[in-house]
Amino acid sequence: MPKFYKGICECCGKKYRGRGKYYCSNRCAAKIENKKKSKKISNSMKGRAVRGKGWNHTEEWKKKASQRMKENNPLNNPETIKKIKKSLKKRWDLIGRKSKRIRNTDCLLWRSLVFERDKFIC
Repeated sequence: MPKFYKGICECCGKKYRGRGKYYCSNRCAAKIENKKKSKKISNSMKGRAVRGKGWNHTEEWKKKASQRMKENNPLNNPETIKKIKKSLKKRWDLIGRKSKRIRNTDCLLWRSLVFERDKFIC
C-alpha cells in the first residue's frame, strides 16, 4: 500500500494529503526542480563565452583557412570526379527509364483511368 504524506506544499503553500513528500502535485514539483536545475547550470556556465558569439576571426586566419580549403578540395582529384560522374550517370539512367515508361501511351491511359477511379486522391 502506498505511503501518504500530509503537509504544506513548498511551491504553492497549500495544505495537501498525497504521495508527494514535499509538493502537492507533479506541476509544483516540476516548477521547483526545474528552477534548481537551471540555477545549477547557469552557475556552471558563468565566465564562459557563449557559443558563436564573440568569436571574430582575424584576416590572417581567414586567408589560411581559404588556402587549406583550396589545397584539400576533393574535386581536384581525378578519381573523385570519376566516382561522381559514375553515380550521376546511374541516376540519369534511372530517370530516363522512368520518363520513357510514363511517355508510353498505354501507361498514360492506364494512369489516367486509375486517377479518375480514385477521384484524383492518392
